[in-house]
Amino acid sequence: NGLLHHPKNQHLRERSKNGELNPYSSYQQLLRLIYRFLFLMVAEERNLITENQAYRDHYSISRLRYFSELRPAYSDHEDLWIGLQTTFRLFQDEELGKMLGVPPLNGDLFNTAQTPDLQGLSITNREFLTAIWDLSMYRENERTPWRRINYAALDVEELGSVYESLLDFQPVFTERDGKPTFELAYGMERKSTGSYYTPPELVNELIKSALVPVLEERLKEVKTPQEKEKSILNLKVCDPASGSGHFLLAAARRLGRELAKIRTGDDEPAPEQMRLAIRDAITHCIYAVDKNPLAVDLCKVALWMEGHAKGKPLTFLDHRIRCGDSLIGVLDLKVLEQGIPDEALDPVTGDDKQVARSLKKQNRSEREGQRSLPFEAKKEITSLLDAYQPLRELPDDTPEQIRRKVEAYQKIQSHGSKWWHDNTACHLWTAAFFAELTQENNKNNRIPTTETLRRYLETHAIDGRQIGNAWALAQKHHLFHWPLEFPDVFASATPSPLMGQKSPPSTSR
Repeated sequence: NGLLHHPKNQHLRERSKNGELNPYSSYQQLLRLIYRFLFLMVAEERNLITENQAYRDHYSISRLRYFSELRPAYSDHEDLWIGLQTTFRLFQDEELGKMLGVPPLNGDLFNTAQTPDLQGLSITNREFLTAIWDLSMYRENERTPWRRINYAALDVEELGSVYESLLDFQPVFTERDGKPTFELAYGMERKSTGSYYTPPELVNELIKSALVPVLEERLKEVKTPQEKEKSILNLKVCDPASGSGHFLLAAARRLGRELAKIRTGDDEPAPEQMRLAIRDAITHCIYAVDKNPLAVDLCKVALWMEGHAKGKPLTFLDHRIRCGDSLIGVLDLKVLEQGIPDEALDPVTGDDKQVARSLKKQNRSEREGQRSLPFEAKKEITSLLDAYQPLRELPDDTPEQIRRKVEAYQKIQSHGSKWWHDNTACHLWTAAFFAELTQENNKNNRIPTTETLRRYLETHAIDGRQIGNAWALAQKHHLFHWPLEFPDVFASATPSPLMGQKSPPSTSR
């Protein structure tokens, strides 16, 4: 609200009033800003950023925490917020950071494109330092003194309990005393998404029962340290309902510890070696899916905090930590070879039964009376593996390597790419389960059948309305097609742990 109420931010107020500014998007951007604070607070207190005194004195978050404890600093000036933007640029701009010995972190965390509505705004030191105080201090109740939070000792899993509490609320723009105000209203997000904080005891038990046996079995099969390291880094651990990443953090620590022991030959590796090993475990072994974009963001931040090593950029995680509904989508590409099943066109509440019967009859005829569909799942997986090869081969040790990974991933998912066409085919197949079976949709050619899928697989040329509708349904329902998102996991000949709170992925209407 300090941003909304500042006199210079009239454009922001107007956008909040006329509906142009989406409250959920604003909330997401504010959380990303907080994630930057939390990451830097942790990294600075653990001495993982830089030893440069100029950074500490003029650009660090520790400096802002210090000012938040000085009442005279709570002024109407705006210099602290302006200075913060420079701090963020230090971690995004390689050349600028070099001047202060600050390693560029790159990645989405400090990318201004992730907070577009916060750019160019003003806020007073008074409002800004109040927010910093709230992030820096705590007390058990009103009778106890304030204490400084020790971020060096932060248990990253604690972010999960914060995330769970945030799910109880929905962001809204309201008006109070004639002023636009941003508020968090009580909502049903947690119940509707089935999102809950997972106790550490359950996490530890799952690691023991699902991960450790697989890890021990793999290490028994090899003898040399090099073979053991390769065996660990080839392990794939996936959580299909990751939330803020509790299971994945525990898995990365367990794998990282084993990796560090092998590399050093010590039962108790040094903290620096542990961080590097955990970073490698995250980069090579960890996969996650969650329907909530806020959870995906927080999961990445938690993994970055846990695996950040001094002098290294943030690892590229976009291709491993994905947003989607793990229960809705294509699990096996072989279903495309068989066409759209008749059950996809069974009527549900709101559907026109006559339209459903007609489409079902048409679909059965298309599937049974003609040749098999021009699609071979095995070849597609091989092709996708080839496309993902640069992502697997490039390390994450320099900003340039991270940029090349970003470019490679963007190329894979670009419009018209192999991945894009396969994704569209999967959207069409799944859209048949979700399309509303009405006269209007049938007339406007919005309901895919087996012939639709066949023509698309043969020529990629079908009615644009069908493609547009399929992609719209994919966005609405957060469709997630496992073989396309994680082809290296699905191509693996050896099983890996699948952890989480949901049943295995499937597609249902």
